[in-house]
Amino acid sequence: MTTQALAAGWVLVRRGCPELDSTSPADLLVHTSGLPGTLRLTTAIGGTVSLLGELPTEADLEETLAGRPEEVAPEPGPVEAALDSACFPWRRREDNWIIPASASLRREITIHGAPGEVIVEAVLVDWSAISTAQRAALALVLCRAQQGLRFARAEMDPGQARLRARVAWNQVEQGLAHALGGVAAGMRLLAQEAAALLVPGVADAYLRFVAASSRNEGVPAA
Repeated sequence: MTTQALAAGWVLVRRGCPELDSTSPADLLVHTSGLPGTLRLTTAIGGTVSLLGELPTEADLEETLAGRPEEVAPEPGPVEAALDSACFPWRRREDNWIIPASASLRREITIHGAPGEVIVEAVLVDWSAISTAQRAALALVLCRAQQGLRFARAEMDPGQARLRARVAWNQVEQGLAHALGGVAAGMRLLAQEAAALLVPGVADAYLRFVAASSRNEGVPAA
């Protein structure tokens, strides 16, 4: 396992997962959705899989993976104080908080409480129908992009792909602003590329390119 210092009080942890190297990108995204915080599975060229994510410097990876959120609902006061300090314009919508879409933010970001945590998320792209090739290409792009995301991760739900970050209730003060920034940055990084893969023919061309590149490099296609 390796660690890399990030913002004050946070590190990026990375650990190889050779037991998952043959797992499809779509299945890796399913596994990712069940991980705590911003821990995520990513695949590199050649299919090598790693687990990575941002943790407080004092946190232990194994304890984080084994832990469960406390069954308490987050109070609005600390959440709104953290939103104010994050310098994003926000408003309430029923029990949620919303960062509206803008010229620099393709889609709105939603923040809502869950037992023991606050979830920050935004729809990256959605669809009413998707082909097998489009789903495979989108999953591959998102899995590879996980390496470059910070304080956020990509997931695929029925009918949409999302960027999400889960912030433990006891980390809201120091972690919510990072999660918002990570989801916003991920949106700017991936929204156009994800939407392009749903254009007819683009996903098939991308998968052919990946397969050809992998053959030329002597590695199996991801």
